[in-house]
Amino acid sequence: MVVMQELITRMALHGINTATSQIVLTLMANIEVASHEECGREFQPVLQIILAKYKYNHKHDNAPLKAILQELARVDLVCTLKDAPDPSTTNTVTSKPTKREGRSN
Repeated sequence: MVVMQELITRMALHGINTATSQIVLTLMANIEVASHEECGREFQPVLQIILAKYKYNHKHDNAPLKAILQELARVDLVCTLKDAPDPSTTNTVTSKPTKREGRSN
């Protein structure tokens, strides 16, 4: 989004104004493409929620843009390695497996 804002600022210097609806549609298109990549699969469920909430003919303004960015930010936290839980605290096994009867290990 930062890169997009920089491009919008540069275009505004040349008299090209970008509407919020164009920003939202570009953002959604980029997220949809990213959601098909291996590293972007976390975005698929939230993208479906956003698309269900804002139909194809919705007139986007700053309120939907802010709501969409908040939804995407939550998913993006999952992708940020430093925010992931410490591996030593997850999936901790507290007991040893028991030997099954009938097996010869």
